[in-house]
Order: sequence, then C-alpha cells, then structure tokens
Amino acid sequence: MKNLVPYFFLAGVLLCYSAAAFLYPGGSEVNPISVGFNAFENYWCDLMQETAINGNANHGYLFAIASLWLLCGWMFLFFRQLSDFLIQSKPMKLSVVVLFALSFVFAGQLFTSYHDLALNLSSIMGFPPLLILILHIIKNTFFKKKLSSYKWMAISCAALLVLNNVIYHLQIGMIALPLLQKITLLIALLWSVSLYQRLKKHKN
Repeated sequence: MKNLVPYFFLAGVLLCYSAAAFLYPGGSEVNPISVGFNAFENYWCDLMQETAINGNANHGYLFAIASLWLLCGWMFLFFRQLSDFLIQSKPMKLSVVVLFALSFVFAGQLFTSYHDLALNLSSIMGFPPLLILILHIIKNTFFKKKLSSYKWMAISCAALLVLNNVIYHLQIGMIALPLLQKITLLIALLWSVSLYQRLKKHKN
C-alpha cells in the first residue's frame, strides 16, 4: 500500500488542478475579459481566487488550493526520503528537512493576499536545501551508475525553478511564465514520483 502513496498524491494534484481549470470562469492578466481557462495565459494562482479575473465567481478555487496543498505535502515527503538516502550527517539532514518543511508551509499560503511574501519566503527557505541535495546527487555513486537520467532531471528541475523565479522577479519574458510554470510542475511531479519508487526498491 505504501508503494501507492506517490500515485495517490500525483492523481490528487492532477485531478484537483484539472477540476479547478475546468471550472475557472475566465480572465487573465493578458486578457481580463476572456472566458474559460487558458493554459498559455493563466497562472495557478489565478485558479485559487474566489473571484476570477473576469469578475465572475470562481466555483473551483477550492480544488486549486487542494491541489497546491497536495503538491506541497507530496514534495515534502519526497525530499525527506531523498535526504535520508543521500545525507549521512544527522545535523545536515535535519536542517535540510526543516528548511523544506518551512518552504512548503509558506508555499501553501500562495492563495492568500500575502502571495508575494509567501513566494519569496518559500524560495529563500527552499533553495539552500535543494542545492545541497543536487550537489549530493551529483557526487553520489549510485546516481552516477544507476540513476544518471534522474540526476539530469534533478538539475533540470532546479534550473527551471530558478528560471521561473528570475522571470517573475525581473518581469522579463512574463508572457512565457504561465506555460513554463505548468511544464516545471509536470516535470517535477514525474521526476519525484518515479525516483521515489526507485529509492524505495533500492532500500528494500
């Protein structure tokens, strides 16, 4: 049953997100009066507001929030498992897990009026432990021999996260950000679920 946990989270995130997108009345920063969800224009945070950008009631916002919380919960479980596998030092492992926990707690508040603050705090807390894990992945013998593709996916995920933040904070290339956000989410989910299963098999 434990082996199915990642798939429950994956299904929950995707189903809730899909429901929120289907129910979204419309409107985006690019086209405030548009109707329906547009993958190229709408951000995840658009789906989490009670009132859509076009002014209509958004009946699917709770699905979007649930999807966010499921994603945060899953990523914390995954990074805790990855930390156990990669890091030998107990103090460093504890620091990494605590920082990830704080990062995802702040990320879970992105639907509130404190969106920008939550995003910045989540990034500040999340990037140091992510960098530590990436460095451990690069040096780890098991990843070099057995999981080289997962190593490159990890580096790609980290690079995409950095790119998302650079675009958002510098306001350069914003037109590409909504789609980039979704691509990053999908790659991170597929990488984390498949790697979690591989690590479980290796541990057993």
